[in-house]
Amino acid sequence: MSQAGQYNLLRCLKRHDKVASHLSLARFTESALSMFHLLNRKYMPFYKRAYKSTKTLPNLRNAVALVEKLWEITAETEKEDWRNACDRAFGITEEICLETVKELNEQGFSAGRSGFLQDHLNDIMSGIEDEEIRRLPPIYDYGF
Repeated sequence: MSQAGQYNLLRCLKRHDKVASHLSLARFTESALSMFHLLNRKYMPFYKRAYKSTKTLPNLRNAVALVEKLWEITAETEKEDWRNACDRAFGITEEICLETVKELNEQGFSAGRSGFLQDHLNDIMSGIEDEEIRRLPPIYDYGF
């Protein structure tokens, strides 16, 4: 979520790189939906059912609604002032991440307060009980 949404999305939007911004948004969204499911102790279903499934989850309801709002803003970038759309998209991305941090704190996965999700990685990884899994690089989630 942090790499695609908090870091790359705004950079792509500011460069007016429509394809890259949509790719960043898609990666952020898929990561967010997966995180929302995991924080609700569920696995995310196949991607085409993932968003609909999040609407049934009890935790992170506001963050789920913000994901849809974020897509609406990026779809409107052709119709409105580009800079305003970038600022709004960045603000919503940050809201989603702050909601996620709040849930990570409430569930005891992280004690950090930073709004940048990458800053919570060490806390999350240290809580993994299986030593072999704990030693795996987090990037393995992307299949590299």
